[in-house]
Amino acid sequence: MVSSLPGRGVVVVEKKNISPLVVINLIGQVNMRQSYDSPFHKLDEILETYQETSPFKILDWHADATSEKNIMGWYADGKVSLVYGTHTHVPTADAHILPKGTGYISDVGMTGPHHSIIGVTVEPSIVRFRDQVMRPMDVVESGPIEVNAIAVTLDGQGRTVDIRHLRKIIEKYTI
Repeated sequence: MVSSLPGRGVVVVEKKNISPLVVINLIGQVNMRQSYDSPFHKLDEILETYQETSPFKILDWHADATSEKNIMGWYADGKVSLVYGTHTHVPTADAHILPKGTGYISDVGMTGPHHSIIGVTVEPSIVRFRDQVMRPMDVVESGPIEVNAIAVTLDGQGRTVDIRHLRKIIEKYTI
């Protein structure tokens, strides 16, 4: 599968004594800076190539608009085990299982500084939006850390039987 697009798009993770896991990464088209090929067509190509590899397939869906994320979830229902959204850094409260057994969440959320604007300092972000003036964006390097994740259980056929969003604020940490 040769493409002019950046990244691999798919990787197969193999470990001893367990079935392989097909991990797919696709990027959305709505509100993104660059235009890419249709992620829906690309998903079909990848699934055709890897259909016999494993029933366990997860889609890391890097997109901005929750509507586009949701559409991909429904499109991929029954074709992959899980569709989880990334990019917006803000966790969504919509983790659920679609009718054909695909686990879905619009955005897992970030792991990073809790008191921040998606990881950067608050005040310059306010000035940037309020006054329409570019300001240097510094990464927040201290304070509480927010950790977001999902816990997913799959059955032997690769269908999701449980999906839960996990969120923890760690007040004190050591690097």
